[in-house]
Amino acid sequence: MLNLVESITTIPCATALEAQVRELRLINERQPTYNRRSKRQDRAVWLTLTDETFPRLSIVRGAESLRDERGWMGPFASRLEAEEVVLAIYESQAIRQCTLRITTRSQAHGSTCALFDMGRCGAPCTGVQSQDNYAQIVAQTRTLMRIDSAPVLKQLDAKMAAFSAEQRYEEAALIRNRRTALHRAASRGSRIRSLTKVAHLVAGRRTFDGGWEFICVRYGRLTGSAVCAPGFDPEPTIEALVMTAEVLVERDQVLPHSSHEECERILDWLEIAGTQLFDLDGLWTSPVNGSAVPRQSTEGAVAGLLDAQRLR
Repeated sequence: MLNLVESITTIPCATALEAQVRELRLINERQPTYNRRSKRQDRAVWLTLTDETFPRLSIVRGAESLRDERGWMGPFASRLEAEEVVLAIYESQAIRQCTLRITTRSQAHGSTCALFDMGRCGAPCTGVQSQDNYAQIVAQTRTLMRIDSAPVLKQLDAKMAAFSAEQRYEEAALIRNRRTALHRAASRGSRIRSLTKVAHLVAGRRTFDGGWEFICVRYGRLTGSAVCAPGFDPEPTIEALVMTAEVLVERDQVLPHSSHEECERILDWLEIAGTQLFDLDGLWTSPVNGSAVPRQSTEGAVAGLLDAQRLR
């Protein structure tokens, strides 16, 4: 690679977070040949409910088609991880698994499948299940995707414990993998959703030499950062940061002004011990059973899940 270098251009950054975010944006913009990570930020895998009379779960690439009112989860490390979450949801929700578009005409000629006989689907494809009844299942699915996945996690815990008690360890491991994927997806989606709804946020923390570093975030995008030297009043630094920060407008999108990687990088910074909130426009909240659940309980199992996927 050194033989290919013609020149080096430096971009001074006020903080380490700003440097990390600028790197993410440059990788996404320039698509460097020898970079693999972060080159396809706009092609991440997500899970959503389709926009039709009888919605179904759909795995998609890119966040452009996602809408909060329909419900979504993610992003996922791979399509395989998303498929594990789909299977986990099917364990508790009788949402249809077929991919056909249901119309009045198709219902007249439809026939029930094995899932209906097993009690795992109400057969809306044949008109056996009404639109209102199916809408209740969709509402429950949307709730677990957006707000509260705890009931599904508890069901998976019980099933995993039952398999283990019967020494059916391979089946228990499959349920564990699905639970891990679901928990992680719910946490990631909830964290991203909470930050992208905040119109303006200023946070800061002490530096190792006694000074301050500050960041300004708007709709999940880093719009500026600044440093205040030790011994100086930080208030003028904050005021200057707010005045010079990038101006953004609200958009009806899941990721209105940034990538999910930038969002999560900012969130990691905000969650470091000692970080203080100095200014906030709006509410920055998370569901109790969304991102507030201990993420550490899932991270330890993620490596095992990815290893299991590679062995398939």
